[in-house]
Amino acid sequence: MENMTPVSAIENVPEPIKIMPEDIKNIPDINKNLCTSTLFIFPAVYAYLILPSYSLVMFGSIVCLITSIVNHYYRNQNNSFRTIDIITVVPIAAYFTLHCLFNIGFKFYANIVYILVIMSLCTYYYVNYYNPCDYHCLVHIFAITGIMFYIKSIKTYLLKE
Repeated sequence: MENMTPVSAIENVPEPIKIMPEDIKNIPDINKNLCTSTLFIFPAVYAYLILPSYSLVMFGSIVCLITSIVNHYYRNQNNSFRTIDIITVVPIAAYFTLHCLFNIGFKFYANIVYILVIMSLCTYYYVNYYNPCDYHCLVHIFAITGIMFYIKSIKTYLLKE
């Protein structure tokens, strides 16, 4: 390799790759909802490590993981999988929220949980009414983050070491 000065190194930089709009159309469709469904494994593992006495949080996360993956693997086209997903996930989310509300109250981490629940619900209804399936992955991200803060609030406020 030849000795290059800083000026000659800058002059030898290759041109950046230009992506044209027609190239974007050729990119394979990525199922974002399925990808974010797999993230439910994180609160399940986090609950297993942090809250071994609260196994319900871990099992709830695993149920959300399984039903969401099955539902979004079929791209939300099968009504029976969608119904099973809704029937199982909504009570789990309601239980987590109400348990947090009645047992922890309005403390810092719990307030973050409530904000994330509201964000999840608003995003879910917006996506279902205005833009079906395109941004449902945001619902998963808000819900997973909410479960993580729910676990943190239980560890911080309910379990005294």
